[in-house]
Amino acid sequence: MFLVLYVMSVKNLDASVLGVHLDSVVVFSLFMAVEATVALVSAPLGEELVREFGARSTLAGSLVVTAAFPGLLFLAGQDVLAVAVLFGVFGLRLVGQPAREVFVEQLSDAGNERAGRSYRTVRNALVVPSSVVGGALYTVSPDLLMLAASVVGLVGAATFLRVEPLPDYLTLYEDDGRR
Repeated sequence: MFLVLYVMSVKNLDASVLGVHLDSVVVFSLFMAVEATVALVSAPLGEELVREFGARSTLAGSLVVTAAFPGLLFLAGQDVLAVAVLFGVFGLRLVGQPAREVFVEQLSDAGNERAGRSYRTVRNALVVPSSVVGGALYTVSPDLLMLAASVVGLVGAATFLRVEPLPDYLTLYEDDGRR
């Protein structure tokens, strides 16, 4: 919600392509199309990247892309092309989805069901206050909200990297017959 508000209200980008004026709604729609296209193309590559670089690296990359996006969006200013490229890069966040799903499933399945439930409960419980805090920050300054979102996300990514090593992705798939 805040991303839409920020891009539509603060950035309010319009463009001209081949002499045709595109208002901010059309430009935002094009940004979303770029993101969705990159996500659709890159999501299937997630499993291959995990095999090549490991679950931890793939998830870390996905987290960093997600965390850096709001801050980079702020820094992009009014450059339509830079914002379009950022939305494309933001679509890459789905590369880590297969490893993330398996990791959470493994928390639940590997005799550690409480850890899996706890993870989901804490994550879902943080949604409500994060929206309230986000709304308060947006009221103070939309730019502050974008920068704070990146800082919190990068702290989360750093925390993830400090957690004990994840099980090997291929082992996870072999254990539950997903290969």
